[in-house]
Amino acid sequence: MQYSKTDIEELERISGADPSAAYELGLRYYAGIYVKQDLRKAFALFRSAANAGNVGAMYLRGKCHGEGQGIWKDPERAVKWYMRAAIHGHRQAMYDLAESYMHGEGVGKNSEEAMKWYRKAAESGYGPACYRMGELCFHDDKEEALQWFSKGGELNDDLSAYSAGMIYYSKGDYENAIKFLKISAEQDNSDAYLRLSEMYLSGIGVAKNEEKAKELFERANRNVYELL
Repeated sequence: MQYSKTDIEELERISGADPSAAYELGLRYYAGIYVKQDLRKAFALFRSAANAGNVGAMYLRGKCHGEGQGIWKDPERAVKWYMRAAIHGHRQAMYDLAESYMHGEGVGKNSEEAMKWYRKAAESGYGPACYRMGELCFHDDKEEALQWFSKGGELNDDLSAYSAGMIYYSKGDYENAIKFLKISAEQDNSDAYLRLSEMYLSGIGVAKNEEKAKELFERANRNVYELL
C-alpha cells in the first residue's frame, strides 16, 4: 500500500497519543516510505508503541535490537521483545524466538523450546516456520516432514513448496510434484524452474512440451546470471 505525504503529516500529528499511529509512522521511517529512512526515529516510535501494547511494535522493537538497527545490538533485549510479541500471537516473533533458542542468541541454547516455538509459528500459518519444521522432522519422520512442507507450500513459501515437490517427485506422485514445484517457481525459485523444465522436456507427469521446457530453463539461467 502507498502512503501520501498527507498521511505522514497526520501520523506525525497523532503519533504521540495513538500507539497504532506511532507504529504505522515507525514503519514508514523504517522502510523509507514517503520519508527519508531514519532507523533511529523508527526505533523510537516502535519503542513508544510497544510500551503502549502494540504487538507489531513489540516485534519490531525486538528486531531492531537483534540487528542493531537504530539502537545498539542487544540479543537479550531482542529475545525479551520477541517473547512478548509471540505470547500475543505474532507469527514472525514466534519464528525469531525459535531461531534465538535454536542458535543460542540472547538466550541459552534450547532445542526443545526452539521446536515449541517453530511449531506454534507453523501452526499459526507462517510459511518459513513450516519449512523449518519439515527440515527438523525429516530425518526421523519423512511423512510428517512432507506434511509440514506441503502446508508451507500452500502458504506460498518457496522452499517449503520446492521440498514438497521434490519429495512427491521421488515418490512418483507427479501430480502433486508439479503442483508444488509450480508454486515454488511462482516465487522465482531457480531449482523449481529447472526441475519443471526437465519434466516438460521428458514428459514426466505432463504432456511433453519442448518449448515450455526451454522457457523454464531460460528463466532459471537468467536468475543465476543475475546473481553473478
